[in-house]
Amino acid sequence: MIILKPTTNNQQPTTALKERIFWIVALFILLTAGFSAVSAEENEGSAAVISNEFISLRVNAGDYDTGRISVDTTGGDIGRDGDNDKPLIYGRPLPWTSYTTVRIDGQDYIFGGPTKRRSGKSGTAGVMAGLPRVQGRTLSTTCRFGPVEVTQRLGFARSLTTRMEDTAEITYQISNLDGKPHSVGIRVLLDTMLGDNDGAPFRIGDRALTGAAWLHGAEIPDYWLAFDSLSDPRVMAQGTLRGLHAVAPDRICFTDWGTAADELWDINIVPGTPFVRKDEEELDSAVALFWDPAGIEAGASHTVTTYYGLGGVDIQPGRLTLGITAPAEVQSGKDRQTAVTIIGYLENSGGFEARDVKAVLNLPEGLVFADGDRAERVIGSMAIGEVRQMVWMVQPSGVSGGKQTLTLEVTSSNVEGNKVSRGINILSPPRLTLKITAPEAQTLDAGGIRQPDPVQVSAVLINTGGSEANNVRVFMTPGSELKLVYGSLPLESIPFLGPGQKVAFNWGLTPSERAEGDLSYRVAMQSTSVDAQELTGKVSVPRLRPGIYFRPDKGRVSAGGFIDVELMLDRLRDFVSGRTVITYDPKILEPVFISRGTLFVQGESLLEWAEPIVDEQAGRITISGSGRQPVSGGGSLCVLHFRTLQTGTASVQLVEKSIKGGSGKEIELAGCRAEIVVE
Repeated sequence: MIILKPTTNNQQPTTALKERIFWIVALFILLTAGFSAVSAEENEGSAAVISNEFISLRVNAGDYDTGRISVDTTGGDIGRDGDNDKPLIYGRPLPWTSYTTVRIDGQDYIFGGPTKRRSGKSGTAGVMAGLPRVQGRTLSTTCRFGPVEVTQRLGFARSLTTRMEDTAEITYQISNLDGKPHSVGIRVLLDTMLGDNDGAPFRIGDRALTGAAWLHGAEIPDYWLAFDSLSDPRVMAQGTLRGLHAVAPDRICFTDWGTAADELWDINIVPGTPFVRKDEEELDSAVALFWDPAGIEAGASHTVTTYYGLGGVDIQPGRLTLGITAPAEVQSGKDRQTAVTIIGYLENSGGFEARDVKAVLNLPEGLVFADGDRAERVIGSMAIGEVRQMVWMVQPSGVSGGKQTLTLEVTSSNVEGNKVSRGINILSPPRLTLKITAPEAQTLDAGGIRQPDPVQVSAVLINTGGSEANNVRVFMTPGSELKLVYGSLPLESIPFLGPGQKVAFNWGLTPSERAEGDLSYRVAMQSTSVDAQELTGKVSVPRLRPGIYFRPDKGRVSAGGFIDVELMLDRLRDFVSGRTVITYDPKILEPVFISRGTLFVQGESLLEWAEPIVDEQAGRITISGSGRQPVSGGGSLCVLHFRTLQTGTASVQLVEKSIKGGSGKEIELAGCRAEIVVE
């Protein structure tokens, strides 16, 4: 359910600078918007908002800072009472501190409208292609930078760890509308905030970052979390960098907001520097994700996606407080990294030092440790309030699947131990089934035309497995005597196909005029997640019957005027010679000239053509000619040039014919006639 909510002036305690700006903006909204709710087709005050029972997503739709985003909780984590109506990304009622940079051919631009504030103030804004708008379950904003168009989409997603729609999917689709390639990169700055806490540690693997740091390439984890206390967490946030439909960034910078806000692209940090806002005194953390510039060809597009929302940690309180997080589901497939990350969190919540501390991760039969990893972690002594993080890499064992349970246990020589469990669903690989349906044969109608034409071929692709199939492509390859009709694409692509989903593809095929018999075509499916498949189909095509007919150059003619009548042949096979006798009404028509047809012209050469015999008394014309080489297709035998003598209706009729192929065999043809109306 999407609920469009009125903006409110909930204060986000932070620095004096942010607080002063917040109240100025809130007062402005109160005076101009009156807190009135609007329909899903409108912007709410100066922000477009969509909400569900877990989080709300907000995009600035004002004249300044247009397109900037924020994320808040609504009900938050269903198992925690203290995280309702809290910010995850600073910015209500009007987001402004988080912004996105688009680097095009080395030049930096700010996504969205202009700003008067510190965050990206030195940048050049793009040209808005309409205000942020609600499109179903998504907030969509489009911005132009010359020939490059970027569309930001902010919507709900099921979390990697909770499988609830408590996560924001942040997507940028980059389209090159130019006739030449361009280099385009994206930097997304998120002004992270956990309720009242603007400087909680970023928890990455077995580290808790409390100061600035860069991560590159393989250092980038599948996901990171942020929370202040394991024993009493108020808000838990999670950034998902791999999995779902995420495109892993090339680099990530964890830093204070001020340093990142002032720099449009590169960020100069001193590693380990606390998250204190540059030139001020208060904690203010932020994260910047970089998708470095890459070439986009003319007319092509590229998409990057990342996720940010609530964290999924199962916590068991105690003197040794334990927490565990892991993907709620383990998907499989040829293209997937089989190992997944399990993180344990341990806090000494007792009143004295804990000694000889050990932690053991117990796996169900469906999982095994990857790359020689082991179950036990020897921690040793832990001071009061100390927090440790432990990482395990596991992978499916192949022994069993379905819903299973992980259990993390901790022991100490002087403190009571603890245990926490977490469910995990081990999914089966994707299984794609391809089926095609099409007519088995064409027929000839009364006019000798093939039906149906084109032949409609349909393919249905179904994923009957338990995991998503990625990068699915379906190819249609017609045989040599078949071709795709206009509008039918030989390649159809979809980025992913989820369990239970199906997709249909349709093509139109038409045979060549000379085609006959069983004609084959192939439909192939490829995906990075499964083995390729290929199906062959065929359609029985009847041989087209040759046709013969008269073609007057006009429908009616006046008495004393002139009219040309061609004797046409089509759908021929190996025509060599022809002799015809044509009758006409001599009272109405008078032949003034008879010229050879195109079937007796080869290039610039005139083929054998007998002088036509005309019997004006009987109204009878005899024509004959032959060629050097067999001709297939169509053309004319002759052109009859008549002058009209009086009004009336005259018939021109083929009464005798002998049309032969290269072997001397007679080509079967029906008779034909034409009616000429003289007015």
